[in-house]
Amino acid sequence: EVALPLGEINKEASREKSLRHGHPSTLHLWWSRKPLAVARAMLFAQLVDDPADKEKRAELFALLTKLVKWENSDNQQILQQAKKEITASWQKTCHANRNHPQAETLFDPDNLPSFCDPFAGGGAIPLEAQRLGLKAYACDLNPIAVLINKAMLELPAKMKKTPPAQLAQDVEHYGKIVRAKTYQKIGNLYPSITVDDKKLTVIAYLWARTVKSPNPAYRQCDVPLLSTYILSKKKGNETYLKPVITGKKFHFEIIKGQPPDWAKNGTKVGRGNFQCLLSGTAIPVAEIRRQGKAGLMGSRMTAIVADNRPGRVYLNASIGGGGKPHDLQEKNAEIYIPDQKLAKNDRYISPPLYGLTTFGDLFTPRQLQALNAFSQTIAALKPQIIRDMQARGLDTEQANSYAETIITYLAMVLDKFADYSSQICSWHSTLECIRNTFARQALPMIWDYAEVNPFSESAGNWHSHLNWVVKVIAKLPAKPRGKAVQADVLKQTIAQDKIIACDPPYYDNIAYGDLSDFFYVWLRPLLKDIYPKLFTTVTVPKNEELIAVSHRHNNDKQQAKQFFLKGMTEALGKLNRQAHPAFPVVIYYAFKQSESNGWETFLEALIKNKFTISGSWPLRTEMKARASAMNNNSLASSIILVCRQRTAGKTINRREFIGQLKEEMPKALTIMTKEQVIDPVDLQQSALGPGMAIFSRYDGVLKQDGTKLTVREALKIITDQLNDFFGNDHLDNDSSFCRYWFKQYVWENGQYGEAEVLAKSYSIAVEKLEEAGIICADSGKVRLLRYHEYPDKWQPADDTRKSVWKTLHYLIKTIEARGEQAANRILQQMPEMQDKVQSLAHYLYQLCLQKNLANEAQVYNNFVSSWQEIRKAA
Repeated sequence: EVALPLGEINKEASREKSLRHGHPSTLHLWWSRKPLAVARAMLFAQLVDDPADKEKRAELFALLTKLVKWENSDNQQILQQAKKEITASWQKTCHANRNHPQAETLFDPDNLPSFCDPFAGGGAIPLEAQRLGLKAYACDLNPIAVLINKAMLELPAKMKKTPPAQLAQDVEHYGKIVRAKTYQKIGNLYPSITVDDKKLTVIAYLWARTVKSPNPAYRQCDVPLLSTYILSKKKGNETYLKPVITGKKFHFEIIKGQPPDWAKNGTKVGRGNFQCLLSGTAIPVAEIRRQGKAGLMGSRMTAIVADNRPGRVYLNASIGGGGKPHDLQEKNAEIYIPDQKLAKNDRYISPPLYGLTTFGDLFTPRQLQALNAFSQTIAALKPQIIRDMQARGLDTEQANSYAETIITYLAMVLDKFADYSSQICSWHSTLECIRNTFARQALPMIWDYAEVNPFSESAGNWHSHLNWVVKVIAKLPAKPRGKAVQADVLKQTIAQDKIIACDPPYYDNIAYGDLSDFFYVWLRPLLKDIYPKLFTTVTVPKNEELIAVSHRHNNDKQQAKQFFLKGMTEALGKLNRQAHPAFPVVIYYAFKQSESNGWETFLEALIKNKFTISGSWPLRTEMKARASAMNNNSLASSIILVCRQRTAGKTINRREFIGQLKEEMPKALTIMTKEQVIDPVDLQQSALGPGMAIFSRYDGVLKQDGTKLTVREALKIITDQLNDFFGNDHLDNDSSFCRYWFKQYVWENGQYGEAEVLAKSYSIAVEKLEEAGIICADSGKVRLLRYHEYPDKWQPADDTRKSVWKTLHYLIKTIEARGEQAANRILQQMPEMQDKVQSLAHYLYQLCLQKNLANEAQVYNNFVSSWQEIRKAA
């Protein structure tokens, strides 16, 4: 609520997105997980009071900076330091509340309160609560989310004498047995291929969907829907398909070499539109959909990819006897084919538009046989695991429980395999590997797909999936043992009197339930006997899911919106009533600020539910590259809202509100900009925290006519106060002139007479400004010099007319030309300029935003981003 080392947290959050081995995100796919660095940092800040002492705050910042690093996630020394600070803060809180009516139950200094995330999802927040020593509860409606949280919070601690490292070894051991036994069953479906007397392992089979040619002369011909002919773009191994047409037949030749331009788009001529390979006739998307729904869409193998170490080799699809046994024509009647319907959600799930209406339709016959074989092998392994564990000394109950734990983790390996084993998987021609089903948060229609060999050693094989899961298990904290439960957020009681932090669904951004059915249909047959309550329903429960998807509301977007707003408002009210009174509630909110309606509605819902918003921090949580400073969507982030229960129950007027902003905001902004370094692109969002804290501590702020100030009106007033703070930093006269001139003209010319009048108002002369080297006056015109027009070298000690404006722009030039160390050497000569230079940069950034000057805004944002390094050096 006071301060955060925002730069360090964001740096680690961005870096974490590229970390894989052992990271919990690789245990099982989930959408929009939050970086562990952010979850850990926000929990620590939520649990530890600000010390109100600069030195102690700096000490906590240093600890937090170490704590958020991925490499330190199992560093017991650092974790113990963090737990020590959490305990000390808690004991102070208990002492301060020793006369509370519920002091004995809510403020026991010997026991930290438990934690609950009522929208647990992928489990990043409860996992980090467990890592920081809290008993963590994870609650979610979606059984896949609950299972993920069980695998992270519950199962590693289930057997007290079995540490995660041992559990990981056991999962790996039985996972290898599963692979070996499954290979005995279906290995013949993936035969090796002999090329030049060398036996090669197949990595993938590449396919193209086909439809009947719409040209009457070729109406019986199945023609390919290929989005590209290119197989490999990898330097030195460039390969592409060349179609060869003979009458009404065609085949593909594999050509090595740089692909020609025509190979780029295959038979595709636009989004969803193709042309007939044989006749050139257009095949519009409507025709493809018609044929798909009529059962006329098929598939044809285009190439086989084999492992020819150290690289890949692309082979003709006819190798191995006309496509068989690669091209299985018949489905085995004995195997399980998931017949659950895909949701009619065109935005996220497009296969039903083309006649693929069930989950079974998303898999080839061979993929179905492989998934069945692995699933059946896992299920059949239970008696062997029990015998092995009894031989290890476990009693029957313990051995059975441990076997169920191992089967659960192997089921998650199966799900990872399913993600790489559908007709939605495509071939990545640059990396030469298979791309998984959920390359994005949707089930799109894929025209040319790739079928993986689970027994190869390339991406998507069984052993690699097993390896990912094993590495995660070995790094899980395992204690104190947490608990994951399935419950509707509006009906759950588990959050009562607990510390609460959560990441609610974001309106209609992700259709969690519709998408997670893809995994549910494979997990349910395998795990319903182990978790009967979790897998009761045929598909994932969706009616209570708090998202605004119109297909669940008769395709009425307004109904969907009302359902979401009503449900989320009720949920927030419930969390306010349930939250432990000693701690703020932390809510992750991922709408971009430019989506003002959603943002303001969410703030209104919080205030309506008697929350005071006491902090607002932008943190890099989403899987997107950072946009430019001027892009309104540049917050590829979550806004972390820190909320407390409001007890005031009174109103103030608009004038009193502005008066309190003027009194309180400068203190908060000084901490944010002087003791921390927050990028200008983030500062406005961060400054909303202390501003909204004042607005939301009252039941209303009244205008002159007696009506209440809206959230939108309050945000405007807070922003004005932010601009005033940076626009009135007691600048020298030269800088005040430049700031005003920049506001009017930026770098363009203005009239000399106007400049002369303005200069006199600051008791200076235009000629002196020109002598100082910050303006150019010529032919009756005046303009500010850009920073790159300044001389290359500047010695402040020799300058008799130094100014904040000149210093800022010299530093910008110096950083670009010679780096931060050189800028530090300049700044060391005038320490009195530091705060004013930074404030001016913030002000100019805000001004550029208002004027839609993207490039200029980026310059000042980059300068403040470098400020921390400059100050460290100083």
